[in-house]
Amino acid sequence: HLEPGRFTPDIPLSELTAATLEAADLVVVLVDHDDTDLELIGRRASHVFDTRHCLPPGPNVEHL
Repeated sequence: HLEPGRFTPDIPLSELTAATLEAADLVVVLVDHDDTDLELIGRRASHVFDTRHCLPPGPNVEHL
């Protein structure tokens, strides 16, 4: 989750959707936001690096 206008225009923003997660090679969770659908990430991402330990362990989740 990035607030529009907070970062330079050369950083593309993506919506958190099932299609976006399925198309990603890797999802990195850096911050545990209450408004982020963590369940969707866990279900749809092929591989997740979770730096906040906010997703339960699973075959596609690696806690860092």
